[in-house]
Amino acid sequence: MASEKLAFEDAATIHARIEKLKPVLGQLPEIVQRLDQFSALMVQPSHIAGGVSFFRIEQGRVSGPTGFMIEPAEHTKSQSMEARVHASLGRMPASQTKSALETMEHIALLKRWYYRGTRTGEIFCADEKGELPMRRVVRGISRVFRGEKAESSPQGSQRTTEEASKPL
Repeated sequence: MASEKLAFEDAATIHARIEKLKPVLGQLPEIVQRLDQFSALMVQPSHIAGGVSFFRIEQGRVSGPTGFMIEPAEHTKSQSMEARVHASLGRMPASQTKSALETMEHIALLKRWYYRGTRTGEIFCADEKGELPMRRVVRGISRVFRGEKAESSPQGSQRTTEEASKPL
């Protein structure tokens, strides 16, 4: 960085440029982020009655589907929905992409689905620590299961000011 080299004028110029970009970065959808740090969960309707399907997305690679039953099995009735989601995600194998071309194809599929005018299902991006917003995920699972539209709040689809201040 410029400040480490004691080039304080250069550092001030860079800082001013970053400050000018913050409003623009705040307008980006939450899916727009650094690929090496991108982690998300896509929830889709399932072909199996009484459940939904999970797709894990890590660094642009899509893995899954893994079925998730809305009504818990008899031995898991004491667990919360969040705990069951965590357990289901823990059982999902990580995507093993063989080439850059395959990764590009996964990103193209994700992009085509995300920017479609009417899309089925929802996506939930992990924060900078890699943690999913579990309350939003649980509500989203319920909406996908019932066939309802995704939340249409601008904060849910846009990056917050705090997120926008972090470099892409």
